[in-house]
Amino acid sequence: MSRILEAKAEMAARPSFDLDRITGERSYEGDAVDAGPTALAKKLMEIFCFDQPEEVIEEYPCWLLQSVLLQGYLYITARHICFYAYLAKKAVG
Repeated sequence: MSRILEAKAEMAARPSFDLDRITGERSYEGDAVDAGPTALAKKLMEIFCFDQPEEVIEEYPCWLLQSVLLQGYLYITARHICFYAYLAKKAVG
């Protein structure tokens, strides 16, 4: 249990967790302007069949180890955690 608490404390101490996330573009006055969903948010909506585009909070290159090692990306959105890896189709021929 103490290892979990240590890990949480270490993550909370990282500077990136202290910064506010800004969505949209900034105007000259410094106010956030809603730019609508990004292209990545729209593509993730298509791939994972979301009801609507969701703000992408973070994107990480990563690996998934099951029966094979699979290189892909981990996407953290406002409501989901998703893993995507490109798998080439087998040529029929």
